[in-house]
Amino acid sequence: MEHPHDTMKINIDVAVSSKKMGHGMIARDSDGFVLGGGVIDMDMHAEWAELKALEESLNFTRAFNFHKVQFETDCVSLLNRINKRGQDITLLRYCTDVICKQLENFNSSNVIWANRCCNKITDYLCKQAI
Repeated sequence: MEHPHDTMKINIDVAVSSKKMGHGMIARDSDGFVLGGGVIDMDMHAEWAELKALEESLNFTRAFNFHKVQFETDCVSLLNRINKRGQDITLLRYCTDVICKQLENFNSSNVIWANRCCNKITDYLCKQAI
């Protein structure tokens, strides 16, 4: 998906195996130049892992002082939780609300769905972590 010229595109993905989770992130500018990436591994449920991946990506973008960001994920469940925050009364909702409040700190931010085939590098990083 094309993104505005001055917006950083952050692709996030996770891979979950028994007792291990790999998080991958790739940050690209509008020319496709890769500005950073990362991998983290820990043990957690897949949906929590997706939320953790978004949180780690937020920390990365704040550390590099990006002001306009677009996060791309293939996790429909995470997108639904972000877009329908008021309809969920779980602990995961509370943590999602915390993440969404962090998104408000950018001049412009959004989280969109990206087909797994658009996230091949990030998917590779995740799988290497586990």
